Amino acid sequence: MPTDVYAFGSVFYAVSTATYELVRLIKLVQTYFDTVPFQGKSVYQISLIVTDGKHHPTRLDSPTMEDSTWDLIMSCRESSPSQRPKMDDVVQKMTSFIAPH
Repeated sequence: MPTDVYAFGSVFYAVSTATYELVRLIKLVQTYFDTVPFQGKSVYQISLIVTDGKHHPTRLDSPTMEDSTWDLIMSCRESSPSQRPKMDDVVQKMTSFIAPH
């Protein structure tokens, strides 16, 4: 289902960039980039913002991420569900990330 793929893209981004701990991420970004993301917002407000389908993640310089990983995340998070890949395709793509070349 397209909504499952969107949700997967969001989770994959979080896992790929260590954002599973939102508060920790905010502190890290503040420390290393001298900026506070979502300044003045509560964790609940931030959760609403990032799950509304309008907010797209920003590709961070650190931790680094392969172009193929970023492209997969963004394709899963397409605004239009019909533009998102099928989950089978996502699994195949992720399998190719770990397959020996």
